[in-house]
Amino acid sequence: MNHPESRINELATRIVQAEKNGMIKDAGLEGATGKKVIAILQHAIQLLENDECYVEIGVYRGLSLISTSVVAPHITALGIDNFAQFDKNNSNKTFVENLIRQHQLHNTQLINMDFEDGLNSLEKFLNGKKIGLYFIDGPHDYRSQLICLLFAKKFLSEKAIIVIDNCNYNHVRQANQDFLKANSEFKLLFEGYTKAHPANLKGKALQEAWDSWLDGVNVLVKDPKNELPAMYPPTIRDRSLFFADHRIHPMRNSIFAWRAAKLAAVLKPFQPIMFVAYLLRLIIEVRKRKKSDIEPYPYINSLAKDLPYFNLNKPQIHS
Repeated sequence: MNHPESRINELATRIVQAEKNGMIKDAGLEGATGKKVIAILQHAIQLLENDECYVEIGVYRGLSLISTSVVAPHITALGIDNFAQFDKNNSNKTFVENLIRQHQLHNTQLINMDFEDGLNSLEKFLNGKKIGLYFIDGPHDYRSQLICLLFAKKFLSEKAIIVIDNCNYNHVRQANQDFLKANSEFKLLFEGYTKAHPANLKGKALQEAWDSWLDGVNVLVKDPKNELPAMYPPTIRDRSLFFADHRIHPMRNSIFAWRAAKLAAVLKPFQPIMFVAYLLRLIIEVRKRKKSDIEPYPYINSLAKDLPYFNLNKPQIHS
């Protein structure tokens, strides 16, 4: 059996191969993952042993799940998604299930659950296996990113590989950095970024992003023997946005704070047409909200009304 450091060295070699040569097998699928990120996943899954499995958060249209499992049909592959986003026609789950059948992937299973619920229930789907390769491409907010890392930690094998998508975002890199600093047995092995989010790229730059990392990638490894030096994804030191979370969450109708932020985005330089359009959408969404869901106070809603006054946890007495 390979030692943990042997897999790290082999994975480093495979990442170089993935960057140079691309995918091992192109399944001809469409999705929202860079081609060289898929290539890393394909190379990484081939390093797993029979008591390990592949788990991914965020399946969407099945690009990464199918493309990864198809090159290692002997490895169990689990995709967690409740298909609540980017699915106007409610067709994505059926689409992915059809792909699984078409490619005759008996190793591949969908877990149709919210990512947090799926991770809390993951043990019953693992059937005694450990996660050898873990791909995180679900919600990209700071908390969700950190939860994906923390909740899966106990299921990871001693040689686990973690691939994290959309690392161009500073808050995703911050979550990765915070996890690494709090869990020294994990190391950053590789990071690759593009110039901007693909929505802000055009022409050659956009095509280069699709052909490589799309919106950035980090690869973490479990390194129990401390073979790698500590390395962290770069982040912006200014934490004003994170501090602002505390001011936003207690406000009435704070669920629409992101819509209000769009107004600020077009104030300077001023884009009057966009400002009016965003304002109208904000008004419509707020007015549509049920009265029963609206927080009682304008600015400081602690949501503490139904919390217990005194609730002491008691040790269990084992006979």
